[in-house]
Amino acid sequence: MHRRVCLGRVPILTFHSVRRRHTETLGPGGELTLPEEVFVHILRGLRRRRCTAVTCAEIHRHLAEGAPLPPRPILLTFDDGYLDNWTIVAPLLRRHGLRGTVFVATDFLHPEADAVRPTLDERSDPPERGYLSATELRRLDAEGVLEIQSHTAGHGRLPIAGEVIDFHRPDARCWWLERSRCRPDQLAREEFGGRDGVLPWGAPVHPSEWASAARAVVPDPALAERLCAAVADGGGEAFFALPDWRRRLERIVAEGDWRHRPEREDERRARIRADLGRGKETLEGILGHPVDYLAWPGGGSSPVAVRIAIDEIGFRATFGTDRVCAGVAPGPEAIPRAYFRQVYRGRAAQLLRAWHALGVAGWEGGSPAAYLRLFAANRLMGLLADPSRPNRPGAAQSPRAEST
Repeated sequence: MHRRVCLGRVPILTFHSVRRRHTETLGPGGELTLPEEVFVHILRGLRRRRCTAVTCAEIHRHLAEGAPLPPRPILLTFDDGYLDNWTIVAPLLRRHGLRGTVFVATDFLHPEADAVRPTLDERSDPPERGYLSATELRRLDAEGVLEIQSHTAGHGRLPIAGEVIDFHRPDARCWWLERSRCRPDQLAREEFGGRDGVLPWGAPVHPSEWASAARAVVPDPALAERLCAAVADGGGEAFFALPDWRRRLERIVAEGDWRHRPEREDERRARIRADLGRGKETLEGILGHPVDYLAWPGGGSSPVAVRIAIDEIGFRATFGTDRVCAGVAPGPEAIPRAYFRQVYRGRAAQLLRAWHALGVAGWEGGSPAAYLRLFAANRLMGLLADPSRPNRPGAAQSPRAEST
């Protein structure tokens, strides 16, 4: 079942993408994309409950100073800055008299700053895939239907140990390693890497963590060179059809004297400072006003990162997820959000997914009856799920390493 995480009984819900057609393209099994029909059910439910959508600043002032909030407040947040936030989410929020917040990772911005794509208000099949442009950000922010806040610049992960846990290959691509090698124009696409040659096959995959939470390790570059050369010499993709491909690569790892180097503390602080500062400055340059709030990718933060964000970069507060980060106590400077998984495929999918989300919102808002609705939704999802397809309904969880 869902564990309450939001402070002051003010629900803060975490979304990413809402789509009509490409509903299983983001995250493992499509877990970052909500079908439009489900989102509409959620919005209608919030209106029936007379919920009032609030902003990050209102939540922060309430938690920090006790400032009053309107009746039944709720904050709807959307991470990363997907194009569908402009083409689908904003029109739907507008129609239902609600608003929200987009936390934008600036390295993902559409390369054509002046691009303005048609929305659901203009056509029934608006473009969905990709990321927001600078002009779209300005228009959303000026209208107020979706305020714009920061999600760092790079939205990356880093290795935290020299251990090799896997190898980058066609049937198990390591997205975070690919992303770290991408050019800006490649980052602005949802799909990259693999056959595009962003990252050579055979690259070692190390244990990783979100950059803002990581005590990083710098792997010995000679290890990746040896492994990738062995795969290339063995036929590239064809190498992984060999019955002993893994044994060959593991032998290279085991037999070498690899010199992995822990990141120094001054390097760590400088890296975090640069990433947070670049994201904030980019958005402020686009919008022409201060950007005061930051959401950590994957909910991953640390005491060092929070202090840099508040004391050095100038954010008023940071937002996480339900993830518990060592040394980071929930409070006005580190505000948790409800992150709920709804990868459910089975009978009554639209209704049950919406019912589950509304149950989370109600339970976080302090309604005992919502707990019963949430319990019933989880039970029905378990009973009616399609066993032939992946299903992860139920309790809120921190985003997996593969999430964006």
